[in-house]
Amino acid sequence: KGWTNPQYLINMALSLEHRTLGQKTIDGVLCEGIEATGPDGSTAQLWVDVQTGYPVRAEIESTKGGVRTTGTLDQFRWNVDLSAEGIEPEIPAGYDPL
Repeated sequence: KGWTNPQYLINMALSLEHRTLGQKTIDGVLCEGIEATGPDGSTAQLWVDVQTGYPVRAEIESTKGGVRTTGTLDQFRWNVDLSAEGIEPEIPAGYDPL
């Protein structure tokens, strides 16, 4: 589950040292945000839809070995029903199931 579970993202951010950022509208959605700081000094801003409680955006920044890395997770689609219709698995030739 991990990163694909909205409650996991929220719990992970809240388990770290954090501060509230207040409210902000993102892509037309009213959100409430926190900024969390990891033990390694990395920071993340997590913005959650006030109405649904689902994450809308996560912005992460860290520096390791003098290299600064940033990333943004957004455009989440939570609780989407998936169908196997039209999906054909590609099984390599000679594959033997365990």
